[in-house]
Amino acid sequence: MADPETRDALRVFGAQVRDARAARRLTVAQAAARCGVSPRTMTLIEQGAPQVSVGHAFHAALVLGVPLFGEDADGRANLAALALSRIALLPRRTVLRLDEVADDDDF
Repeated sequence: MADPETRDALRVFGAQVRDARAARRLTVAQAAARCGVSPRTMTLIEQGAPQVSVGHAFHAALVLGVPLFGEDADGRANLAALALSRIALLPRRTVLRLDEVADDDDF
């Protein structure tokens, strides 16, 4: 089960997808066909169900015009480039000391 913050974020995302679909006056079946998913999956996306793949959810958002990460395509490309440049600065491997592993019980 997803934590409360994740559930809230999924509900917001789902509501944005539903709002975009309704603004285009599409039925769930029509939107699902455009997004390449079943009507049931489209309904789950709009409900913010955590079991829907992130790929399907993001694709539906893009098809229906919901901006992802508050950006257009160029903005997302810039965010990706920034993330990759930051990752390049990090060490390639991380080695945990055994005493750090033993203390890590935050499951």
